[in-house]
Amino acid sequence: MEAKAITFLGDEGAVQIPFFQRGYVWEKINWEDMLTDLLEFNKSHFLGSLILKQLTAITGEQKSVLVIDGQQRLTTLSILLKFIYELFTPKMKRELKYNYSLEHIMPQKWEEYWHVVPVYNETGVEETDHEKAKSIRYSKIYSLGNMTLLNSRLNTSLRNFIFKRKIEGEGRKKGIRHYSELWITKSDIIDKYDNGEKIWNEVSI
Repeated sequence: MEAKAITFLGDEGAVQIPFFQRGYVWEKINWEDMLTDLLEFNKSHFLGSLILKQLTAITGEQKSVLVIDGQQRLTTLSILLKFIYELFTPKMKRELKYNYSLEHIMPQKWEEYWHVVPVYNETGVEETDHEKAKSIRYSKIYSLGNMTLLNSRLNTSLRNFIFKRKIEGEGRKKGIRHYSELWITKSDIIDKYDNGEKIWNEVSI
């Protein structure tokens, strides 16, 4: 079975829960732990690894994956996102559906394009052990603190490159600054960049 990194809310198609998976068992304490992390300022929540099996699709049918491990977490996030979505006004729902694109600030292909950016552990100290550094960085890349919503997808040639180029864009290729409409994107990313925080790393996330 091939292991690969995927984007949450990516293009995996329909996500199927097999009949042999246990029922939903998360209790109040599990929800409280997750929500505490999500609501605490400057703290991310590590979702852990998901194991999905790509199913063979018949021509013309929607592609889909089977959840092998991670059903409890996927179900919990689906419930949470549905709750948040229902708080939106009809106008906001239409805009979210048609106008916004999920963007990882530090790209998923960081080993190829962001390898010169030092990795920092939870104490804010640079991690020099290669394997530990990889583990720390991957856990941060797929945390909510490294994601934002833009009103258009970045050009492919910008998505994986250095922070400055992603923010400012290049030539006719517009960057995050141009596509940032949400207050949280402007305050947490653009304003900090303008105030001198020119590097995005684990401390930023």
